Amino acid sequence: QWVVLLYPGVIIATFVLMIQSGVPVLDALNKAFGPDEKALVAFIIDFWFVGRVLDRGRTGK
Repeated sequence: QWVVLLYPGVIIATFVLMIQSGVPVLDALNKAFGPDEKALVAFIIDFWFVGRVLDRGRTGK
């Protein structure tokens, strides 16, 4: 369970440290939030939307 909080915490801390070091915001965002994180967010969003569609199909709404 601690991984759920630790992983995003590391990403956010990395982003904040880069900003404080003078890295431009967009560059820091692209470096801290890489392809693996983007894929993870895409998976979560897809899972949520597909779940909603399937729930509506089951209830007939």
